[in-house]
Order: sequence, then C-alpha cells, then structure tokens
Amino acid sequence: MDGQKQKVGENGIALQAGGDINIGLRYNEVKEIFYDLFKQNFPNLVNAAAEEAQKNVDECFKKLECRLIAEKDNIDACKFSESNTQFLLNDTIQLCARKGSKIDIDSLLDVFTLTLCKNTSPILELVSEQVLSIFPRLTKEYIDVMTIIHIVTKVKFDCLSIDGIYKKLINAMNLNRSLSQDIGLYLDSIGLVSKTTGVFLPYKTFSDVYSIVLSPEEKIKEKIRIEYPSVYQVYEYFVSQKLDCLIPTPAGMLIALMYMKKLGLGDFDYNIWIH
Repeated sequence: MDGQKQKVGENGIALQAGGDINIGLRYNEVKEIFYDLFKQNFPNLVNAAAEEAQKNVDECFKKLECRLIAEKDNIDACKFSESNTQFLLNDTIQLCARKGSKIDIDSLLDVFTLTLCKNTSPILELVSEQVLSIFPRLTKEYIDVMTIIHIVTKVKFDCLSIDGIYKKLINAMNLNRSLSQDIGLYLDSIGLVSKTTGVFLPYKTFSDVYSIVLSPEEKIKEKIRIEYPSVYQVYEYFVSQKLDCLIPTPAGMLIALMYMKKLGLGDFDYNIWIH
C-alpha cells in the first residue's frame, strides 16, 4: 500500500486512474489521466485500428484542453476527484476513440465541460450526463429535428430579428428531405421528446406571441409567408413532417440549445431553461 501513497500539494486534487495522479487543473496531468484511460480501454487493438483510435483521441484531447483553458475560471477542479467525473471522462474517451469524426466531438466535449462548471445546477448536471449517454445514438439529422422542435415550440425572439435567425437555421439544415415516419418514436425512445395527443399550432402561437390580430388562420399564414419567409419555411416543414405532436424533454432542449448556440442564434443560460 505504501507504493500507492501520494502527496497532494496546496490546491491539488487526488485523482485515481490506474495509478494516483495529483490534479490541480494542470494540463499535463489531465493529459496523463486522459491517455491512461484510453490505454485501459483499448489494449488489444491491431496496428491500423490503434493508430486510428490514437488519432481520434489526440484530436479529442486538443479540443478538451482548449475548453479547460477557456473555462478555467468557471470549472470546479474538485470534480476531477469524483468517481462520477472519471466515469464520464472514460465514456467520452471511448466515444471519441471509437467514433472519431462520425460524432460531433465539439458538442460532446461541450456537454462534458458543462458537467464540470461551478454554476451547473444539479438538475442540469443530471441532464448533461443523460445527453452524454445519448450521443452515440444521435446523427446530425436528429439534432436538426430536435432544434426545429425546440425553436418552434419554446423560443421567443425579438420580432425584428426573428426571420434572420430562422434563415441561419435553414442554412445549417436540409429542409428538403422527408423524415422517417418513425422518427418521433425513435426520439421518444432515447428520451429526447415526449409524444402528445394534442397538436402544436405554430401560426396561432406566432400571432399570439407577436400580437398579430388576424383571422382566419389563413390570413396569418399569408402575412407570415410575405413578411417572415424563413419563419414560414420552417413552420411548413414542422407541420408537414408531423413534428407538431412532439414535445422536447430537458435532454432534447439541452441538445437544441447547444446547437443553437453553436450556430450563433444566441448565448443561452442553460440553467434558466433546465431547472
């Protein structure tokens, strides 16, 4: 047991990963545990697979290091000593090593970093952990769909800027494709939406929120089509693909909000949305 003893310096944190490492958010030591976990997960890969996995992990750590540096004032370094954080880091490394560019590593690391932040509420931390577990089952199409559902049903923008925001959304997505009839069932099964028997009416909601007093509904639609063409395009897609019976869960909202932030659609305080 004496060989496993360590001295932890002032402001240091003891971290266990195949051996004791002293972490005080010193990046060379974060890197040590990162690669230690990688070696434990993939000890028997053949050369070609090992090289590919190593390349994926190298890229992942570079991005993680940038986030730790950028967020160092917001990160609770003590969380690195918690077993839960080490499990999450281990899962993140495995995903990056296995999937590489097939997953959105940037968004994955954004979620992991969120679990380390001082101001992350307990419920947001739990939701972040849930999202990390969902990531292997997500494609860009599903993230696009979640973002459309959330932005149409939950988000209010300034009336003067809303069409420009929706235009940015359209430019990042493919609204010409038809979605699978089972997409709602799939998103429900992985915990991103709940299905409802009611139907969300985007045009009526728009008129209520922005005080457009017109009737019947066709007049509201025509006004939006002329004055807010990008909003109209997203609404028509939303209705035609039968997304109007899906309600985003907290996990679905977090995925959508993080993607919206990435697209420059706003700088959101996740704690306000998920509480």
